[in-house]
Amino acid sequence: MARLRELLTEAGYENVSTYIQSGNVFFDSTSRSKKKLAADLGALLSKEFGFDIPVILRTVDELDALVASKPFGTRVADDHTRLLVTFTPDEEWCDVIPVDRGKWKLPAGRKDGTGRFWHTLLKIADAAHP
Repeated sequence: MARLRELLTEAGYENVSTYIQSGNVFFDSTSRSKKKLAADLGALLSKEFGFDIPVILRTVDELDALVASKPFGTRVADDHTRLLVTFTPDEEWCDVIPVDRGKWKLPAGRKDGTGRFWHTLLKIADAAHP
């Protein structure tokens, strides 16, 4: 994560910080095109690390709106379910994932993306506000 912060800072992004070890990066940019930012970041990461790394961007406002929407209502995770948000480049899904004998049963038909458990997403959204 340290090299990731250095790389983005060297590339001209401002206020670069990371959160936990799963590729969550906060930064400021003058660009307002998420499509261009994702392409630029993807190329930068590929060149540095030698393989393609999917880039999925969300603004702080988008994270705040997702949290405020309370997609799981009053439901909480327990020993048999997990609350999972799956992010893809264009949208996100909020699913209650059943757990059977320690294994998740992901819904069929989900696109490739990245997932964050709801409790982790709340911490990420909180960390996005310095």
